[in-house]
Amino acid sequence: MRHYSAAEAGQLARLLGGQAGRTAGDAWQVEHDDFVLTRMLRPTSTGSLHAGVARDTRRGVVLKLFLAGTLDRRSSARIRAAGEFLATSPHPAIVPLLARGRTADGHVYHACPLAEHGNLEESAAGGEPLHAFAALRLAAHGLAAAHSAGVVHRDVTPSNILLWQGGAWLADWDQGWFPGLEPDTDFVAATQGFASPRQQAGEPPDTADDIYSLGATMLWLLEQAQYPLPDRTHRAVTELAVDCMA
Repeated sequence: MRHYSAAEAGQLARLLGGQAGRTAGDAWQVEHDDFVLTRMLRPTSTGSLHAGVARDTRRGVVLKLFLAGTLDRRSSARIRAAGEFLATSPHPAIVPLLARGRTADGHVYHACPLAEHGNLEESAAGGEPLHAFAALRLAAHGLAAAHSAGVVHRDVTPSNILLWQGGAWLADWDQGWFPGLEPDTDFVAATQGFASPRQQAGEPPDTADDIYSLGATMLWLLEQAQYPLPDRTHRAVTELAVDCMA
């Protein structure tokens, strides 16, 4: 995460139809109708990820920008379906969508709450196994709710499970498959090491892929843990395993 350069702020302002300016601390920011964006998080394969605050609530937000030139017909349909799904999120462990929109030039953005405590990958690296397994259990419940709605996430990984004061969110749904979309078997969304054999073989999307990735995430967490596991962490692992087999 870093502050914008003058050139980056100007470019982002043009893309969003906003205005670049300086903060009281002399850092560059981009003002939009709904948000004030202050930091670049990282580039993505379809655009970029930014952090800022909502104008009305001053709540921290993450804005994901999808550039029009990177989207074909199928990816546009997938991102639109993800926005509709998150706007009526069926479970508190699925990241809520605060806002979405399309600019005059056809760029699309989704805004979600900023997770104050980072993601599961960072938490495990920080030596908090109990919290990490509890968060993964919450994410598993959110995943089950998505599966009940016919949705396949397709990229369940430690970095896509976000941590906040009230629990955990499963995020990054724009790679998913949603009812009504044509199966895009040539599109492999999952991260290497967490993708199921079915996904790697180009099979149609299936909830079994997410279960495999959830198990791979649990295995990754176990590999990060210090042994012997404390009793409370051992119970959290057992509860998670029972949930996943239910």
